[in-house]
Amino acid sequence: LPILVITSSLVFSSTVVNAADINVNNITVGKTGCVYSSIQEAINKVPNCAVTLIINPGTYYEHLTSIGKNISLQGTNKDTCIIQDDSGDYHNAPLTISGSGKISNLTFISTHNKSDYKIPSYAVHCDSNGAGKLIFSNCKLVSYQNSAVGIGMHQNQTLIFDNCEFRKNASYNANYNSGAFYCHNAQCSNVTNQHLIVKNSKITTSMGFALRIDDANTFSQGKNSTMDIA
Repeated sequence: LPILVITSSLVFSSTVVNAADINVNNITVGKTGCVYSSIQEAINKVPNCAVTLIINPGTYYEHLTSIGKNISLQGTNKDTCIIQDDSGDYHNAPLTISGSGKISNLTFISTHNKSDYKIPSYAVHCDSNGAGKLIFSNCKLVSYQNSAVGIGMHQNQTLIFDNCEFRKNASYNANYNSGAFYCHNAQCSNVTNQHLIVKNSKITTSMGFALRIDDANTFSQGKNSTMDIA
């Protein structure tokens, strides 16, 4: 049966955080009839201010990167708006992100068609500098090889998952058995204001444990990196 693994003495709280919607300008991305047919192209070209990209239905075979920006991604339907990468490459997660914004009504899938990858991929990877509040709402994250989400917190970051589903479907690869949901605090010294909130969500795995949270103070050279968890 899946189990919960948490290392060291991180701080837990029952505080309820209400994630307010972000008021932004809307730009539509779609397979046809839109200015942008590629989500990454839209991310690259919109100004670095509060902007929401409305994602029309379709499967987008992309590995998206948005670091330190204030961009929101909003699908029109979680079941039909899919971002997928089939490379199995750790550096090509369907979404690599930090900063501020809201990710909603989207499915992220990481899979592969080969057996010789070196480091397998998350569906969503959050481990970059970029202060702010990042909210995932009504999203599905699925990886066929590693954790559905891999998180390394940084200074002044708040990461919220609300009404989300995390699934690890792999039935092999014990060397990367980090759980369907994996998180650690910053690996540098004296990093503060790191907040992880998970609400109303489902975490499942086909092997090992479902959720793992590590204290980076125990495996890195950093000291006094503090994170609270609700």
